Amino acid sequence: MISDHYRLPRRLAQMRATCLGGYMDGFSTTLTSAGYSPFVVRGYLCRADHIGRWADRRRIEIQSWDEDVLVRFERHLPRCKCSMGKKAPSGDAHAGGQLLAYLRACEVVASAKPSQASSKDRPISVDFGDWLVRHRGVVPSTTARYQRMLRPFLAALGEDPSQYTVAAIRAYVIDQLGAVGRGETRSTVTALRAFLRFLVAQGRVHSGLQLCVPTVPEWRLSSLPRYIGNDPNSWTVFLRCQNHDTLLASLELSGA
Repeated sequence: MISDHYRLPRRLAQMRATCLGGYMDGFSTTLTSAGYSPFVVRGYLCRADHIGRWADRRRIEIQSWDEDVLVRFERHLPRCKCSMGKKAPSGDAHAGGQLLAYLRACEVVASAKPSQASSKDRPISVDFGDWLVRHRGVVPSTTARYQRMLRPFLAALGEDPSQYTVAAIRAYVIDQLGAVGRGETRSTVTALRAFLRFLVAQGRVHSGLQLCVPTVPEWRLSSLPRYIGNDPNSWTVFLRCQNHDTLLASLELSGA
């Protein structure tokens, strides 16, 4: 029920006033039953309401909806000036896809074209993105960034997780460090660990493989504590001290 996620009577009335109004409660229940977090469900409902308002303004009958209609809606977003466009998460292609799948299950719109690829043939990054949204509650923008960072890894090691080895994964991270630097490599390591956790959860690799991803080192150029100034006495005390506590006590005694 959308009332589980929205409390204001005016907002509930608005969401039930579009061509999708009669399906919003069922869509909300389906998402919740599928394991989506309340945050994600709320975002999907907001996007579904936006799609309904957009379709009403253009007089697009709901029975004619398909992937092309969703593409037209996505093209509308950069030019959207309505309040719903500002509040809804940007770039959320998953919400439209889930909404269309629900409407097809209710036999409101026609089934997908037979020529479309089956779930068995989907790229593994698509399954990874769906897992992030459904089970981890990751926002779509972060999901898209993780998928983008995984492309070079999948191109290098392939999409068959059974072929992944500890040596190959570590070699890839080291190559990345030399190619793009520490900052970009740290982001790639974060995405890669999330991807390996997904594979472990799916039983496609052995447990613990995500732990093999090396940590990217972060060195500092300075070798002395910042509280050591230019006073020669402070330098002398620092060089004579054996640990941090002794250093602080010596500074107090010397009046530095």
